[in-house]
Amino acid sequence: MRHIRRVDAYEAVIDATLKHVEPEDDAQAEALAHHLRNKRDWFYTIGFWQMDHLAKLSVWEAMLGPDFLERYDNGEIYRILGTSSDAWIAIERIRRHLEGEPQPGAVHSAEEI
Repeated sequence: MRHIRRVDAYEAVIDATLKHVEPEDDAQAEALAHHLRNKRDWFYTIGFWQMDHLAKLSVWEAMLGPDFLERYDNGEIYRILGTSSDAWIAIERIRRHLEGEPQPGAVHSAEEI
C-alpha cells in the first residue's frame, strides 16, 4: 500500500513539474514524464523521500538534465550528494551551487550550513 501511495504522490510531482517547465507539446510532456518516472526509484534509493525534495529534483532534472544529478557541472552535483549526510542538506547545497552561492566544505551537520 505504501508503494502505491508513493507512486501516486510522485505522479503529482510529475504533474507539477510539467506545469512548471511547460513542455512545447504533448509528445515532449509525455517523454519528460516517462523520464521522470524512470528516475523515481533511484531518487528514493539515494535517500530522497520528501515530496518537496522530489519536486525540486524533478524540476532540476527537467530543466538541467537529463541525468542532472550525475552529470551536471562535470559531476559537481553528484559530489554534493556524496558529501551530504542528509537529503535536506544535499538539496540546500545543490540549490546554493545552482544559484552561485559560496559552498561550505563537506557538510555533515545542520550547524555547518
